[in-house]
Amino acid sequence: MSLSLNFGRSGLAFRPKPGHSLFSLSHFSNQQTWHRACLGELRHRSNLPRRMKTRVLVVDDERSLLLAVSGYLADRGYDVDCAIELEEAQALLANDVFDVVITDLRLSPLQQTGGLTIISFIRERSLRSRVIVLTAYATPEAEREAELLGVDLFLHKPAALSELARAIDSFKGTACQ
Repeated sequence: MSLSLNFGRSGLAFRPKPGHSLFSLSHFSNQQTWHRACLGELRHRSNLPRRMKTRVLVVDDERSLLLAVSGYLADRGYDVDCAIELEEAQALLANDVFDVVITDLRLSPLQQTGGLTIISFIRERSLRSRVIVLTAYATPEAEREAELLGVDLFLHKPAALSELARAIDSFKGTACQ
């Protein structure tokens, strides 16, 4: 499978080379529309009815990680949304229900603990989402804080995507109380 990667004035775009099938991904300068463009076509890969799918929100500032994780999970039948910024994740969580939230701790160089803010946002609102922290910036203090906030699983990058999918599968039918 071939892939062309173009960087233009409006951001980045993944396009299949002629004769190859691959979903399109566009990044728009308006960050709030990025998650929709990111996964618009991925949502339709599974034949499962939407109401039976596990809803997953992936929050990370690394676009390549969002693409890899969301594509992997969507191929396995999950309904996946992405957020690249703290504010975008909070808006999605305030307006939609997610079974699982996967978040990095560090969402930008300025937001060293943005992931902890997302966990707090979920727990303060008594949302029933299960939370997985997937980070390369783990410290013992951050892990303790995440545990105190009620994180369900703490994984260190790089983690196998199959391990992530197994963790999500283990949460099915066991929403956070």
